[in-house]
Order: sequence, then C-alpha cells, then structure tokens
Amino acid sequence: MLNKRIYLGYVGDLLVAGAIFIDEDVTSEYYMSFYNPESRPYQFGIAMMDRWYSDSLKLGMKYCDVDHMWERGYPSSQK
Repeated sequence: MLNKRIYLGYVGDLLVAGAIFIDEDVTSEYYMSFYNPESRPYQFGIAMMDRWYSDSLKLGMKYCDVDHMWERGYPSSQK
C-alpha cells in the first residue's frame, strides 16, 4: 500500500510552505518540500517535520526516512 501525506503551512490566507511524505508499509519517506521567504519567521520546516514524526507514530510507522533531502551530486548549497 502506497500513500502520500501533504502538509501545508499558511500565514493568514497565504500559502507559504508545504511538504510531501510517501508512506509504504512501515516506512514514511520525506519526498520534497518548499518554503517561501515569508515562512522563515515561523519555522515551518521544523513544525512540519515534527508533525510528520508525530503522525507517523500514530499511524504505526516504524521508520521515518529523510534520506532524499540531499544526495551525492546535488549542489553543496542544498545541504
């Protein structure tokens, strides 16, 4: 079974951040995210990761995989 979870962050009515996670069996995997400059004062990245971990635990996931956040060959500025 393959499912995706999408988390969105708003400041007022303005969408400023989002993240997608893919669930398969007992593993949830970070897939991609975006954060507009307007999101910086609110730490949406930390909040979304925290919510992902918390929800994953409730869903019975054993592993939260963040392996695809940076891979060899990507620009070092993305680290």
